[in-house]
Amino acid sequence: MEERIEQKVEKVEERVNREVERVVDKAVGSENLNKKEKEIVKEEVRKRVGESFLAKTKKVGGIFGSEFKNQTVIAITAAFGFLIALSWREPISEGINFLTSFPRSPYPKQQLGYG
Repeated sequence: MEERIEQKVEKVEERVNREVERVVDKAVGSENLNKKEKEIVKEEVRKRVGESFLAKTKKVGGIFGSEFKNQTVIAITAAFGFLIALSWREPISEGINFLTSFPRSPYPKQQLGYG
């Protein structure tokens, strides 16, 4: 698994380096810079791209972390609700059976003043 990730990272790194080189060559192509100066510019661009990528990754990671916490709290709350419902199922059923076990009045509700 780690080997596959490493291969993907290397591919992305190669693509970034090619893109940096292309953009730097295009941007400073008209200026008279020697090879060493171009390399310095490329390194600075790579550094800034890396910093930008890191900042965006941290931001997304923070969003993911907070969303993960919210979803975990929701799942745990639902699980406790389910356990409470299961634990109260039997007492509620027994209570209802107890209340419905009394004999009904032979008199209609209207005679008793209920309706």
